[in-house]
Parts: sequence; structure tokens; C-alpha cells
Amino acid sequence: MTPFFSIIIPTYNAGSTLDMALASVVNQTYRNIEILIIDGISTDSTLDIARRYQKEFPNMIITSERDKGVYDAMNKGIKLASGEWIYFMGSDDALYDNCILKKISETYNVNSLDVIYGNITSPRFGGIYDGEFTPRKIILKNICHQAIFLNKKVFDEIGNFNLKYKYHADWDHNIRWFFTDKISHKYVDLVIANYADGGLSSQNEDLVFKKYRKQNYPLVSICIPTFNGAEFIAEALESAIVQTYTNLEIVVSDDDSDDNTLEIIESYKNLTDIPIHVFHHVPNGIGANWNNCVHYASGDYIKFLFQDDLMTPDCIDKMMQLALVDKKVGLVYCTRDFLISGNPDDFKIWLNKCSVLHKSWCNLEIKDGIISGKRYLKDAFFMRSPSNKIGEPTAVLLKKACFDKVGYFNNDLKQSLDIEFWYRLMPYYSIGFVDENLVTFRLHSNQATAVNNKNNINEKPMLQAIYYKTIFWHLHPRERWKLFKKYSKTGDIYRRLKSIFK
Repeated sequence: MTPFFSIIIPTYNAGSTLDMALASVVNQTYRNIEILIIDGISTDSTLDIARRYQKEFPNMIITSERDKGVYDAMNKGIKLASGEWIYFMGSDDALYDNCILKKISETYNVNSLDVIYGNITSPRFGGIYDGEFTPRKIILKNICHQAIFLNKKVFDEIGNFNLKYKYHADWDHNIRWFFTDKISHKYVDLVIANYADGGLSSQNEDLVFKKYRKQNYPLVSICIPTFNGAEFIAEALESAIVQTYTNLEIVVSDDDSDDNTLEIIESYKNLTDIPIHVFHHVPNGIGANWNNCVHYASGDYIKFLFQDDLMTPDCIDKMMQLALVDKKVGLVYCTRDFLISGNPDDFKIWLNKCSVLHKSWCNLEIKDGIISGKRYLKDAFFMRSPSNKIGEPTAVLLKKACFDKVGYFNNDLKQSLDIEFWYRLMPYYSIGFVDENLVTFRLHSNQATAVNNKNNINEKPMLQAIYYKTIFWHLHPRERWKLFKKYSKTGDIYRRLKSIFK
């Protein structure tokens, strides 16, 4: 089917530029189009120019009546449009060349798409603007409407331009279609138009939209499980409230602290606009407290911050940039810095083994970016030391949907519950890595890791038994053989025979 385009041009006293804009449309080699001039009762030569072009190009509609601004005019144009594809251009813009509509209609399968967008060129941007957009990118900057072709069904699905946004209703509209699964969109590497940079949005700040845009970042819940954390909790909270990422909440689950941890947390409620929610938890192991945090979190993403650890101000921002690149990303982790409180000699062995985790794999070269979780599991060094090759919860950002998919942390584990959870979600999600120290992991004698080491807690057999039951078929054949010999009934016979014939 040959697509029919409705070219909508809002005008008001555009006599000095409209000739150029209309010429770029009527000179298109593709002719299955209509032009709609939506005028706001111009007092100059605008309407005369439009009527002159109408004589040469009869498939043109001209209206002139009072409106509530350019977005009201665009909404009126949508209502009048006959085409299944709608394109908006300013009265001072111009299509890039005479073949643009032909290229769009013939080169791309428009019948299978709802939105097609490309680039514009403008002196404002020093040339071409601005390539393919990601979820993160469209929150930070807009796609110029002069670069976008919209199927009319888009407006049926998500509505028209919201007039409460005086200068950025197009940005709001773009965010809405970009983030819904009901609208398919495709970027094409073409320059669509010459953008004159004379529009309202380029010259004015929309404070109402600015507030809305911040709210459209996915909510991240900073989860802080606490127990007698008065010594370091203030530092942790300081690092949380200075995050450059804006849409945050802080969720504290306290395991019946009997020091002044809760008083310190309460004092920070007056120091930040970030909501701080405190929930009291009956002690039942660290896993239960972690899970309680997640249970009460409202965010789309979970960022753990332990009471003695720290985040850099851009920690969540940089992790979310990667998380939003691909909907399949369930976990993002980073490298860590270390802060030693106590005798450094007490932690030398641990640091030598665990300070750089991402280089502990056999065939995986871990660098900035995203890798399928299944590739991690398939590595030949999966079960080699260090067993945790991702990091502590403070170094990890999680999509909350992971917990709905694979369950919560395993309360039966005391030391390895984070390791087991990271690997449990890997068959279903991609994993993002930021090669930058975005968190500081504090080493001191009272932390859970140090206490468990002193108590000689060894959960390796239990952990491997869980791997055998949950992720066996995702592992490297050599790792599967190890688990098979140790935990299968056939393996039990093998071990007995081996002991007999020694």
C-alpha cells in the first residue's frame, strides 16, 4: 500500500519564511500527500502565500482561527488530516531535499511501523542532530518533530499533544510513544529537514515539563538494610542524598537496632527532598532484612547501599544509563574502591583475591557494556575462586522485575546469598558492567563478611548443590561434570566405585 502523508504546518505571521517551507513540500517527487496550513489569524502575507500555493497544489487545506498556541494548532491539524502518516514542520523549516518522502515511503517498510524518525540539520547544533535515541537519551534531549513521521494510530493510542506543556509538548509526546510497547518505532539514518531553530521550544524553558521529565526517569529505590549501623550510616546517607540521578526513594529496613541508627536516619529526612521510608523488621537473618527492603521498595530498580558503604554522586546515574540501553538488562555492576577501617593487614589476603573481580573469568573479556547472563554461566571458571565475580550488593543495580521472575534472596544462606542470586537471574537477563569505581566497600572487623570468615562459615557445598538444582544445564561442560559427580545419584555410585577400586 502506498502511504499517504499529511504535512501539517502551523503558521502565524510567517510571511517571510512560508514560501521556502511550502516550496520544499510541493517540489517533492513523491506526490501522495496533502498539506494543511493551520493558521492563527496572521496579519501579514502568510495567508496570501498559502493561497497562491493552493492554486498550484489543490490538495491543500487552509484554516485560520484563533488558537491556544502551536501545539493547539498541531492538534487541530491531526483532526483534519486524511493521511495515515502525519508530519509536522515549522513555517520556517524545509524538507532536506526533493526526494525525502520518496525515500521514506519506498525504502522502509512503513506498513509495519508506527513511528519513523531520522535526523535534522541546523546551525544551532553545528550540523546534523542527533542519531538514534535510547530511553536514557530521550529523557535528556528531544527528537525534533521535524525528524519524525507518525502513523495516525499513534494519536489514537497515546493521545494528542498535551497543552499544559507550553513549550515542550512535543517532547512529552515523544517520551510517551517511545516508552510504550504498543508503538513500534524505527530510526533511519537520513537527514529529514533543515531546522530553522526559531521555534518556541528552542527559545523558552518549560518549568512544568522540566518537573515532568524528571519524574519520567524510572524510580530507583536505594535499599539500606540496617542493624546497629550508627558508626557509618551518616556517611552512607550522605552519599545517597547527593546522587545526580533525580527520581529516587530511600528504603530502610532496620533489624531492631539498639543504638542510635534510627535517630540518625530520621535526622536526614529534613536534609533532602528524597523520600526516606523506614520499616521495622523482626530479625531473621541478613537475607530476610534484604528481602524486606525489596518488598517495600516502590522503584522499578533496586540499588542496595549497605550501612557502612558509599556511592559516588554519579553512581546511580551511570548505572541507569546502561540499564536503560536494553530492556533485557536485569543487573548492572561496577568495580569498587575500598575503605579500610582498622588494621590493613587483616584484609590483605581478601584484597589480593577479591579486589578485582571482573578479570577472574576464563574466556570472558569483561569491559564496559552488556553481555548475556548465559555467557557468564557458560564460562569454564564459573566455580573457581573467587566464587563471587560480580561483587557485593552495594556494587549492583537490579531491575525489580528480577525478583518477580526468580524469587528473592535465599534466607538459608548467610554468606553467599548475593552470589547465588546473581547467578540465579543470569539465565533470564543480560548483565551490564561499568568499569569504574562507583562505590566504596568498607572493610572493618564488624562487617558481616569479616564475622563470617572468623566463624569459618563455608557455604561452598550448599552453593554448589543449589547450582546443580537450578542452573546446571547453563554451565560449562567441565563445571557440569564436577556437579554431576558430586550431587547426582549416578555420581554417588561413581564415587563409591572409585573408593572401592582405589
